[in-house]
Order: sequence, then structure tokens, then C-alpha cells
Amino acid sequence: MHNIILNRPLIFLDFETTGLDVDFDRIVEFTTLKVYPDGSNEIKSEMLNPGISIPPIATRIHGISDQDVRDKPKFIGYAKSLYDFFSNCDIAGYNVKRYDVPLMKNEFKRVGIDFNIDSHTIIDSMVIFHSMEPLERPRDLAAAYKKYCGKELIGAHSSKIDVEATMEVLDAQIKYYPHLSNTVEGINKFFSGKLPNWIDDEGKLITTEKGVVFGFGKYRGQLISEVIKEQGDYISWILESDFSSEVKQYLVKHLHQA
Repeated sequence: MHNIILNRPLIFLDFETTGLDVDFDRIVEFTTLKVYPDGSNEIKSEMLNPGISIPPIATRIHGISDQDVRDKPKFIGYAKSLYDFFSNCDIAGYNVKRYDVPLMKNEFKRVGIDFNIDSHTIIDSMVIFHSMEPLERPRDLAAAYKKYCGKELIGAHSSKIDVEATMEVLDAQIKYYPHLSNTVEGINKFFSGKLPNWIDDEGKLITTEKGVVFGFGKYRGQLISEVIKEQGDYISWILESDFSSEVKQYLVKHLHQA
């Protein structure tokens, strides 16, 4: 990585799992890529027996079956060394805030280890992508890799390939958006702090002297009251897409008042 300054090691994290439920599903393959402040790195990649059956739909995505993991160790066999590996480090990845980190915390909890998320600063390349480019479709790691790195992602859904691609994406994002901080702390603060004039947590709706305006997209800076009157299709698109409930509730309320 060339564009980000590290004050302590940063671990890029990716899991292949039995499913998408962070409370129930288990890890079948993990890759952790630790990047040190001096630029060197250390990678750990292991396949695990999740202790539950891997559904066929999950196998179709990552190619790992019950047969493949039958003789592999369970998470408890790596838990202590993995916990120590994360000590005094920050965490990065693609969709790690909502998925990988909560799932890992639950895996640690099952074996009696309290993984304190608050001791790690977390930066998520997906949050950067979705926040800075809300109209971009598709929105997965392959799309981010193509946009920021200019290359096709070959071999996606292998945890090793995905974690290395995520490292490239984050480094490229810092260069792509010059106004972003080039430190882990600065990036985290930019995307997690709610400013006083934000109506929602992401700054999609912003209070100004002239009224509430959009903080993103092609109508950025325009009064929401005017867009509601003149661009009903755009409002409908927001209500049908994956925007936060705060944004949708505000728009529905003001649709009724228009």
C-alpha cells in the first residue's frame, strides 16, 4: 500500500462462510492480511470445519463443500492465535462492519473469548464505495475493484483473493478521493461521525439555511422539497433501493406534505 499512513498494523479480513446470518452461520475459510507500518505484510489463510453443514447454495458461491472441510480443524483450534494476531491492530475489509467483524465476534464468543471491537478502528471499503458513489451499480467487491483498480477481479469468493483485492481497493480509493484522509483514524472519523447538520447518519439529507437538501447524487445540493415536486421517479427509486430507514421515513413524511 502506498497511499495510506499506518500508525499501527492494519489487518484486512475476509471470510467464506456457511451463510449470511452473522448470529448463526460459521466460518469455513478465513484470510487475514496484516500490513505493518513499514510496508511489510503477513498473511494467514486457513480452511475450517464449521461444525455445521455447508448449504449447497453457499458451496456454489465459494466452492467449499462438507467433504472439503471434513478433516479440517474447527475455529477453536485457531481462536487463541487469531485473537493474539489482532491485538493492537486496526481492521479493514469489504463489508466488514456489517458482516465479517460481527460474525467473527460471535465465533470468538462461542469459544469463550470476548473480542472487544471497540479496541480496533474499523474502515470498510464498501462503506467508502457506497457513500461516495450512491448511484453506482453493481456495488459488490468486483465492481469496486473494476472502478478503483481498473481490473477485472478473477477468482472472487476465495478469501485470499478477496482480501488482497480489498487491500488494493482501499489504497486506490485514497488516491481516487483526494479529500479523504490518508490515515485509518481520519477515514473512520469521516465515515462514522454524524455532523450537526445531517438528518441521517450518512449525510444523505442535510439541513442548510435555504432548507433541507440532498447530500449525494445528481441532485446534490438541491432542495428536497423541489425534487419531490419535479422528480417523483427519483424519489421512488430511493424508496425502493437500499437507503437507510431514516432517509426513507423523511421522504415519505414530506411526500405527504407536498
